[in-house]
Parts: sequence; structure tokens; C-alpha cells
Amino acid sequence: MSRGHWELVGRSGLCMLAFTLGCAGAQPRTAGAAPARSSLAAAYRLGELPAVYRDDFERAKRLMDAGRLDESVALLDAIRRRAPHNEFVLHELALAYRLSHRPEKAVELLAPYEAVLTVQSAASFGSAFDEAGRPDEAEAALRRAIGRFPRAALLYSELAAVLAMNRRMDESVEMLARGMRAEPTNAAIHHQGAAIFANSRAGAMTLYWGEVFRLLEPGSERSAAMGEAMVNVLRQNVEFTPSDESGAYTISTHLAPGSPSGVLLSGGRVGMPFMWAYEQLFAVSLSAAGVHEINLANLHSTRAVMIEHLGTGGAGPVLDQDLFVWLEALRLAGHLEAYDYWLLGPGFPQEWETWRRDHADALTALSAYIASHPFHPTAGVAPEDPVLLRAGPPPETPVTQL
Repeated sequence: MSRGHWELVGRSGLCMLAFTLGCAGAQPRTAGAAPARSSLAAAYRLGELPAVYRDDFERAKRLMDAGRLDESVALLDAIRRRAPHNEFVLHELALAYRLSHRPEKAVELLAPYEAVLTVQSAASFGSAFDEAGRPDEAEAALRRAIGRFPRAALLYSELAAVLAMNRRMDESVEMLARGMRAEPTNAAIHHQGAAIFANSRAGAMTLYWGEVFRLLEPGSERSAAMGEAMVNVLRQNVEFTPSDESGAYTISTHLAPGSPSGVLLSGGRVGMPFMWAYEQLFAVSLSAAGVHEINLANLHSTRAVMIEHLGTGGAGPVLDQDLFVWLEALRLAGHLEAYDYWLLGPGFPQEWETWRRDHADALTALSAYIASHPFHPTAGVAPEDPVLLRAGPPPETPVTQL
């Protein structure tokens, strides 16, 4: 697929979570040599911090969480002088430097230990380079880390962000796909993919990856922010236009780039790339549900049509990925409405709050169901993964422009 398909509409989607996604400007790409193992690396200490330092360490983390970054840095640096090579102290101090907009200090702190850093600290090290306006070195460091940890989705996630910020979208998509294949249950890689695509011409991937992310990390602040981002994608990419005086509407969706392309599968079967299959099914479901504005109730109606259509084997794309199998079971168990309101509620705070107040029992039942039927993806899904198309007449719908 040409790079034009992945054209970013703007940079804001990549910066929606500024800490996870650095917003440094592009620089020339250079090759990175493998680092020499420093004498400090041999002293790197894995494991728990000695008990005598733990109270101060926990206090430093609380200060960081409260935004008192200078105090956190000072306390962590004091601990580091007494426990100079502890993995936890080094990681948290680097994080405090980055949050206080001193990424060069984080690079300086972690560089001597690069060859032995844990996955989390290696990701932080690469991201610190990017935040310091050194994306070439960020890429090289993250590629070296992937060489050490080839199944760590977090590293692919951070590298995908660096590549996307430098408009190398084909390579970014490749890193996302590799990370999801390596560790499909990792929330960070789905979060990164959804954030990167939120401001692209393939918003269907924000809807899909964002939903997977919310299920993998349901209770965090960034999970709620993702629900809002998904709704924003729909508001920006779905249009309802009255077509005549009878009240009929034309629905236009722009959730995948360009025009759908066919894929010839084994045995002469026909398919299409996942992102277009998702858009097609969503657009037809909007029409079948009689929707002509975006709100929570209408989106639930649309998703109910969409998931029921998949479950009954109707004509169109065969979306049999883990998520849709899980959603069909959820629908049959009677929890889809509560789930949809939770999933997309952050984008409609007033409507969500009213529904939540009036349906407390439904939400309790949903929580119990998810606790006993957790979602565990077994494979990643990439934008161009082929999806089989079933033959047969399409459902009767109002006029829809795909």
C-alpha cells in the first residue's frame, strides 16, 4: 500500500497522550551502532530496593503523581546516590526527568546501563531520545532493545510512535503489527496504534484497536480518554445529509482511505483488507439502524445491528477475530447495551451519566459477566489483514454512500 494511504490529517492525534507519544520534530535518519557495555552496566541491580530506602522511594512516586516534579527528582536523586544502580530508582528518576521536560537528563542517566536495561526502562530510554528531538537515536536505541526483547510489544509500540512522528507510516504500521503478533494481550501496543490512527485517514483502526485497548485496560484514566477519542473519530468521519423532503438521509463514512480493494484468497475466494471491511459493515449497520445523528443510544443500535449481523452469518465481511467472537457472546448474554454505553460513554458525559444512574443493575451484571468471561486476544489485527467476503444479498437499508 502506498504511503499516501496512511497520510496523517494532522499531528494532534499523535500528541493526544504527550508522554507516551513524543512530539519532537523530524531529523535526518542515521544508523545506530550497538552500545559498548559500560562498567556501570555490570553494577546494575535488579530486584527490590533495600527496605531502608522504600519509604522515601514511595514518597517520591507520590510527589511525581501529584505533579511536584522538582521535589520528586530531588528525592529520587538522593536515593540514587545511596543506591546508585537499582533498576527501580533509575527508572523512576528517568521518568521524573521526562515528565519535567528534561529528557536529556533521562538519556544521560540511562545511557551507561543501556545494554542491561529492563523492557520498561529500555522503552523509556528510547522515548527520552525522541522527546529530546533526537528521533534517529531513539529509533536506533529501540531497535537494539527489540533485538534483546523480540516479544516485548511495548518496544514496538514506542518505535511505531517515533516512526509515525517522522511520517514513516508504512514502517510504523509494520511495527504495530509485529508488536501485536508478538504480544497480543499487551494494552500499550493497542493504545499506541489507536492513538496514531486517530488523526489519520484510517479511523476504523482507532475504533477497533481502541476497543481492544479499553477491554485490556478498563479502569485507567487513559482508557476513558480512549473512549472519548473513539467518539471523536466518529464525529469527524461520519456525515448525515438529508437526501430529499421525505426525511431520508445519505450516510457518508470516511473510516478507511480511498476505495475498497479486493483481495484474492486461497481457493478463489474473495476478500478485502480489514479496515475497509470494518468500515463497510459499520456504514451498512448505521443505515440498517435508521441512525441520522451520533449519540450513545444510536451508536448502541448500530453496534447491535453490526454484531447480530456477524452472528447470523449474513452477507458481507467475515469478521471472526477474537473481539467479534467475544462481542457476539456478550450480546447473546444480554449485556451489549451496558457494554456499549461504558465503551463510548466518555464521549457523551451527560448522556452516559444519566444512563449509568438509571441502569446500575445492568452495569453490575456487565462487570460480573466480564469478570467470568475476560477478553484475551490471541492474535493481532493489522489494517491490511485480509477478511473473507460472504456472498449473498445485502440487508435492505436506506441509501448509503460508502
